[in-house]
Amino acid sequence: MNRISAVRSGNSVTVYMDGVNNVFTFDREEDAKEIFRTALETKANPTEDNLNAFRALMDPFYKIEATNLIERDRSGNLYLKGYNIAMPQLMKEKILEYIEEGFDMTPLINFWKLLMLNEDKVVIDSLYKFAQHFQFPITDMGYFIAYKSVNFAGKKVEPLAIKICNEFIRIKSIGKNPDNYSLICNNPDSEGVKGYQLMENVKLQEYLDQEEEDTAEAIPMRELFKMTDAERDAFYDEEMDGYYRQSIIYTRDVVKVEGILSNLFDSLGDMFKEVEGSFTDIHTGKMTIRLGEPARMNRADCDNDPNVTCSRGLHVGTPEYVSGFGGGNSYKIACLVNPMNVVAVPVDYNGQKMR
Repeated sequence: MNRISAVRSGNSVTVYMDGVNNVFTFDREEDAKEIFRTALETKANPTEDNLNAFRALMDPFYKIEATNLIERDRSGNLYLKGYNIAMPQLMKEKILEYIEEGFDMTPLINFWKLLMLNEDKVVIDSLYKFAQHFQFPITDMGYFIAYKSVNFAGKKVEPLAIKICNEFIRIKSIGKNPDNYSLICNNPDSEGVKGYQLMENVKLQEYLDQEEEDTAEAIPMRELFKMTDAERDAFYDEEMDGYYRQSIIYTRDVVKVEGILSNLFDSLGDMFKEVEGSFTDIHTGKMTIRLGEPARMNRADCDNDPNVTCSRGLHVGTPEYVSGFGGGNSYKIACLVNPMNVVAVPVDYNGQKMR
């Protein structure tokens, strides 16, 4: 049987229980009397329920240990049973709150398991504080919900679609046949706005048939002296009796033929169907983001320095942050984030975003 004894002196109460002396000092005498009275009642009726209730009264974290999920060391640090990474203070407080209120701890426990798998200790120390401060919901699987501003992927094909529509209507309005015209892109390799041009098929074919021109550039003697005999022989031209570097130039610009105008007009629906339900990032417009599918990026390609504001990585943030990001034409989507994969929580923007 557990032995309990208690003595009160003013606002202080000393309780002996489980072989340990515990001294409590209160601001109000009423509080001291209350715990002293409870100690005497527990001593008089030491059932297991009464003993556990009194242990929890003396030590709030006793309830946590009683779950058999969490252990505590002599310094008061809490650990998930079987793990050796101490929980941050905010995590301890939240778990205690859940126990006090009778809430299911599964989301918090799974969140912490995933966070412990994160290879960056700085992230482990700061991420729960971030999630708690901005009230990010945590799912039963331990993922948390953050938000991202994106653009509709259809913006990529929108300029081409508009050009197709305008040219089709124009050609029809002047009594011409759209079958006789093709649309080309003048700068297919450009990262910026694409330029489109309509050409008659006959003229386009003539343009595409323009031949390449061969050019020959004499190699300076100082370069030849640096070459081996075999290297020099490779450049020797018998007809010109000398050493020349051959190259090819085009007599026309490189273009991309998008297709015959009538066919392009008929395929407008398919053009947008390919990007239906797809989004892309605001900065580069190169990513493909589909609802319900993971967006991935190699961790090594992400910047893990929290002191760098905007850098490489997949970014998410608070509703407040993303609401002002991307302009009025952007979309806001909810993202499930695995704590294991968070690389950095930048210190600026009041800590409202992460990579």
